Amino acid sequence: MMIRCTLLFVKCFRFYYDDASKLCRSFTFTGCGGNENNFKTKGECTQFCSSEIICPRGDPHPDRYSINKIATCHENKHCPRNYTCTARLGKKGACCPSKGALELRRSLESGLYSHDKNSLDDLFLRT
Repeated sequence: MMIRCTLLFVKCFRFYYDDASKLCRSFTFTGCGGNENNFKTKGECTQFCSSEIICPRGDPHPDRYSINKIATCHENKHCPRNYTCTARLGKKGACCPSKGALELRRSLESGLYSHDKNSLDDLFLRT
């Protein structure tokens, strides 16, 4: 026996992320069923699903094996000290600078931090 959704006047446009095209597309939502790939606005969809990595405090940490890639992570695992993972819902994320990384960078640039190569490596090694 098939159960039909017969809610009236609930139809509206929503957005879903189309992984094949890597775009957020609109669809008519009837108010019945659905899943987590259902966003009220295109902006919400893009912000949540975009593969473009945006770090609010600076550039993502580079991958240690390739200068052309960024370091990836899963929920705060595998990021260097002073970096935070941007992963959500089991997806890969990037290691973005935390507040501590910015403070360290400022002190290094101003020459206030006494260091040698080994101490700098210790600050940025993966935990």
